[in-house]
Amino acid sequence: MEELLEESSQDLGSVQALMIKLRSLNQAAKLRLKTLLRPVIYQETRWNSTFIMLERYFKVLEFVKDDADLEDAIPTRAENRRLKALHAELTNVESGTKALQSTKVSMADAHLFLMDSSPCAPRERADIVYAADFEAACVKIQEGRAHQLSRTQKAA
Repeated sequence: MEELLEESSQDLGSVQALMIKLRSLNQAAKLRLKTLLRPVIYQETRWNSTFIMLERYFKVLEFVKDDADLEDAIPTRAENRRLKALHAELTNVESGTKALQSTKVSMADAHLFLMDSSPCAPRERADIVYAADFEAACVKIQEGRAHQLSRTQKAA
């Protein structure tokens, strides 16, 4: 996930700068006349703050896009295209993490989410995986594919 955010750091910086500008006294007053929505900025201590900031950016954009004072701070069309793609990816991650917090999630479901839907996720044989054969065996058993277990997976 960090790689994905690192690739988009300049675009996210543009959104962050706009959100900070929208929090200034004059801009906040202008925005308040148009909508009840308030700007949200990125917070390093909250892992999903990037998603929340982008979510709010796209909602607030329609109210501020015609403001002459903000035209230099609003991201370009190309940046917006990349931001929409990033937002779509972060939406998938956000919904997946909410689903993982459910009590009805099996290890197979978690495996599917973490390995298949996330492009930055470590693969089964990555250095971070302590007992890959054991994890693979658990997933196969929960998916009803116990007959496909290899010798090393059975031993694990």
